[in-house]
Amino acid sequence: MKKIAIITGRRAEYGYSKKIAKLLQKNPDFKVFLIVMNMHLLKKYGLSYKQIKDDGFKIDAVIKTKIKTDTPFEHTKTIGRCIYEMAKTFNKINPDLVLVSGDPWESFVGAVTASYMNIPFAHIQAGELSGNIDGVVRHAITKMAHLHFAANADAAERVEKMGEQKFRVFNVGAPLLDEVVDTSIDDEFLKELDFNLSEPIIMVLQHPVSLENKDAGNQMKETMKAVDELKLQTVVIYPNNEPGSEDIIKVIEEYKNRNYIRIFKNLPRRKYVTLLKTAKVLVGNSSSGILEAPTFKLPAVQIGTREEGRFRASNILDVKYHKKELIVDAIKKALYDKKFKEDLKKCKNPYGDGKSSERIVSILERTEIDDKLLRKNMVY
Repeated sequence: MKKIAIITGRRAEYGYSKKIAKLLQKNPDFKVFLIVMNMHLLKKYGLSYKQIKDDGFKIDAVIKTKIKTDTPFEHTKTIGRCIYEMAKTFNKINPDLVLVSGDPWESFVGAVTASYMNIPFAHIQAGELSGNIDGVVRHAITKMAHLHFAANADAAERVEKMGEQKFRVFNVGAPLLDEVVDTSIDDEFLKELDFNLSEPIIMVLQHPVSLENKDAGNQMKETMKAVDELKLQTVVIYPNNEPGSEDIIKVIEEYKNRNYIRIFKNLPRRKYVTLLKTAKVLVGNSSSGILEAPTFKLPAVQIGTREEGRFRASNILDVKYHKKELIVDAIKKALYDKKFKEDLKKCKNPYGDGKSSERIVSILERTEIDDKLLRKNMVY
């Protein structure tokens, strides 16, 4: 029996690994250990660990994240503390393989710890590009990882160009889409919103960017000014807890009394997917616009540099920060431009078909935990 440790620290990561965890739990050849940390445990961000429990999972280990101030120094200290706590957790669980996702620092913590404890690990969403520290961290994880699960051919090719051996690289698609495809609309949530469903709904999700975190509040002001000018039904979701997030939250809360705006600290996955399926445009810089929105032919107004260079479908409308007018124009184009809407009907998601989790589990089933897997050789 293979013991698989899955690390999740925030909403998106949980979406990456949820279906994989369920499939592994049903397989007698595996024992799953769920390690939960960071945003899942924070009241300010909705205590999403409760959602994990509601989904029927046992949380096997908790790594508490104590970020006292919203600064790069404090966040970096937290990474150091979490590496220590992760090492203690791995020492207790003794996993055969660790599963990490994407580019957040929680995955980096798992990758570093596993590497120095000689535990092989697999990396979901390897090889993609993004325009800030996240992209650098993703590639750093790739250089340590023993198995690379890429979401498309472009990403898989990039991993190989980084010197990774071909037998380690798999183009499986994005498992985040699996749950999205499988999830039904939550009609009770739509009633809770109390919106007119025959009118457009805007979905706003904007995160701070590492090199621009001091400007995160001003960037969010431009986005919210644009939304406020349009006065359309709008759902705004809190950002990830990264340096600059406090300033974004302050701006969001200034709009809490608008009768056409609903604000959420966190949304369970079914409610979040319901929004993706119901909204008419996604605004901000979330990877959801890149990964999930194309499945529903949902336009995404992608603001700034956070997802710069990332492989994308035809649903994306790129605009710059600090230009409320540009954001307004892009939203109007997404909602009302006949040619754009006609072209959007042909949009295809380049990140998979909703069967990625099954492919990943199949690969894990036939993977031997041996010296060949552990001893990495660069091909360049």
